[in-house]
Amino acid sequence: LISNGALDSNTTGWNTSGTGGRLTDTGGGHYEWQGDNTTGSLTSGNLTGWNSGNALGGSVQVEFDISWADTPLLDNGVASKLTITIGGVDYARITTGVSNGANATIEYLNGATGNLSTIAESALAGLFGANMSHLIINLPTTTAAGGTLVFGFSSAGGGTDNIAIDNIKA
Repeated sequence: LISNGALDSNTTGWNTSGTGGRLTDTGGGHYEWQGDNTTGSLTSGNLTGWNSGNALGGSVQVEFDISWADTPLLDNGVASKLTITIGGVDYARITTGVSNGANATIEYLNGATGNLSTIAESALAGLFGANMSHLIINLPTTTAAGGTLVFGFSSAGGGTDNIAIDNIKA
């Protein structure tokens, strides 16, 4: 379903909005949000076939690599969040840890399941896109056939944690 999920050199096929997000070639190319107290998104075009795939029950699996890093000198105890939405329905939310060394947590929503429950903070804070975990989200059987895929980032409230994604597949 996804085209240009590698995000190596451009965001062709994706729409970006908000502030703090950017395509970078650090660690082989990925999309990252580094803005403090910002919101932004990376959104696919309208895609069809979400309800037919390899997940339990026959829907699609959304897979991507993800990493996050706390900004050590700016750590203020406020988490950043990345919400994965398809067709207007939230299926997963990653919430960063609120102190150096804490794990980010993954909450699966609306019947989705996945392979990870936490993500360790990247040891490469300045190059956090090079140290990623592979996340698989199994969409539920109730997933609509069509809709956009949205990665919605928020560090609202003063968050300073950074999140990077790469190698998006569905």
